[in-house]
Amino acid sequence: METASPICSMGGLIPAATETPPATHPEPDLMNLVGGRVGLRGRTSNRFVALLFGAVLSLALYGQTATSPRGPVSVNSAGGNDIGDRINHALKSCGLQCTLYIPPGNYSFETTIRLELNPFGKYKLTGDPGAVLTYTGTGDAISTPIKDLQGFSQLLIEGFQLQGNPHAASGIHTLPTNRITIRNMVIRGFTGGDGILVEGTNSSNIYDNLISGNKNGIRLIPTLCGGKPLQCGGSVDGSPYAANAMHVTDNQITGNAQWAIIEDTPVIGHGLSEALNNLYMGNDFELNGGAIDLTRSRGTVIEANYFEQSPRQVVLGIPNAGSGYRAYGPVVRDNYFTTTSRTPYNIEIENADSAMVEGNSELVASISPKNCFVNIVGASRTWISKNAIYQKNAYCYNGTPGIPSTSDGSFFFGQH
Repeated sequence: METASPICSMGGLIPAATETPPATHPEPDLMNLVGGRVGLRGRTSNRFVALLFGAVLSLALYGQTATSPRGPVSVNSAGGNDIGDRINHALKSCGLQCTLYIPPGNYSFETTIRLELNPFGKYKLTGDPGAVLTYTGTGDAISTPIKDLQGFSQLLIEGFQLQGNPHAASGIHTLPTNRITIRNMVIRGFTGGDGILVEGTNSSNIYDNLISGNKNGIRLIPTLCGGKPLQCGGSVDGSPYAANAMHVTDNQITGNAQWAIIEDTPVIGHGLSEALNNLYMGNDFELNGGAIDLTRSRGTVIEANYFEQSPRQVVLGIPNAGSGYRAYGPVVRDNYFTTTSRTPYNIEIENADSAMVEGNSELVASISPKNCFVNIVGASRTWISKNAIYQKNAYCYNGTPGIPSTSDGSFFFGQH
């Protein structure tokens, strides 16, 4: 750790802080405090001014140092029944202003790890790649409970392996806040639930993870939050929050039984919007039950991903379900699809408005008689152009080769 040199002032030496932490309180206006508000007018000596300045500066630095974030803390240094309990105790001890480190090893735990959101705070749960945490409980292995809905959480979860069981609800469950980052993780084995459940979370990042062998890889849902203490859920009488501005990039999401990514809709109404402006880019989707499903979405971008050996690859909206289950303005571009006989359609426009499909390409491994790159069931104002399609049919309408009427403003440029 670097140590700063002592600060020299006219009032003497001020001991230096061992770190330079972010200020947690407004810094005093020293010039006004010493010069303007004391009202010297030449009657106070320079020596008094220097001493007063040094005293105020010392107090300011002490206030910052006293609340500064701590360095890395091993989770094994805290007491508890299992590693989940130890992590919770360690976070409470440091006031949610520290980095917790999980050393390599195999850990079995039943206690949910509770990473409470700390408005405007910043802390980190990090682990060695050789740290394997196996959750044996029935709830969420890791959750982010909230005290209020103000501020930026600045929470980072990274580096270790999280193993589930068939009875667990989810691996990591995030709630309404923003600036959560999940990276460099292995999340697997939540066969009865979700690898990551995103409930009303905003402006957060999920990248460079392996998410495999779960019921769903990543599931995004809206929620309602209200009451005291604050609760969130589809049946709560409260304010609406939709999963929005989520950046899911550069992950390997494979072998999940239902969907790799699903923007799900367990509740509508109550002022809830669609999932908003999420980005799925640069991911590898292989051997999932389905790759991406947008049940109720607005402005989602699916870009530069790799798709292989999933019976369903990109699904936009729920057919015949009305405007409540529609994908508005989705963009599917610059992706690479491998088509096999298990994949009757690469892109399914089930219920969408103003969908854009362009710049995609495919490799045909094997095809079935009705294999189509795009199957259109219910859509308006669709734009499809400049895709490199090399299979039997470029477009199907309700499962039959061909395209729907373009009277609604749809545009079909061709298959190459």
